[in-house]
Parts: sequence; C-alpha cells; structure tokens
Amino acid sequence: MADKPQSRNTNKKTLLRDVLLAVFLLALGLSAFFIVQSNRKGGATVEVYHDGEKIAAYSLLQNATYEINGGTHTLVIENGAAYVKDADCPTHICEKRGKIKNVGESIVCLPNRVEVRVVGASDVDLSLN
Repeated sequence: MADKPQSRNTNKKTLLRDVLLAVFLLALGLSAFFIVQSNRKGGATVEVYHDGEKIAAYSLLQNATYEINGGTHTLVIENGAAYVKDADCPTHICEKRGKIKNVGESIVCLPNRVEVRVVGASDVDLSLN
C-alpha cells in the first residue's frame, strides 16, 4: 500500500510533463505559422503558360478579364488577385482553385496544359501583353 502514493505522484509528474510538451509544441507550431504568413509577398503580375511556354503576362493591379489559350479559359483579375472563372476542361479543378495573389501561387489545368503563376515585381516581363 505504500507504493500507491508514489505511483500517483509519478503519474501527476508525467501528466504535467505531457501537458507542458503539448503546450510548447503548439506554441512552436503557431510561431512558425505566423512567421511564414508574415513573410508572404503579394505578387505584381500573373504569367500564363501553355505547354511550358509563357504566352502572356498581366498586372494584378488592373482589374480585367482575359480569354487565354484560344478561349479555353477565362482569367479574371480583381482587387489584386487572379482566378479562373470558366474553363472547358472536364474536371474544372482550375476553377475550384480559387484566387491567387501571393508570389509562388499558381493555378494549373492539366487537361489543357495551362498554368497561371503569380510572380513578384523583380520577375516581371510584360513584353508579351
């Protein structure tokens, strides 16, 4: 019977260590999340590729609607973000991707071999407009 109080004490210490470890890991994860979010950079331009070849580049600063790849896609730029409104592919995954606005984000349509990619101001070449 003398072993029971010591066992309870050990269990409480183990529980306390587990809780402290969980709190530490949660704080670490949240810190990493906020650091990554604060370092995200808004893009200046979207570049459109077909079969890996750049076919157009559009500013994210000007609201507009573009027909791309011979009309297979309707690209909409609104309030600094771009999205595919309509596509003639069977899956429509590119439409479901939603809006992109940060450097490195992209929308890909595999059936039509189209990619829309956000790039930063230093990466911009608007000569294909």
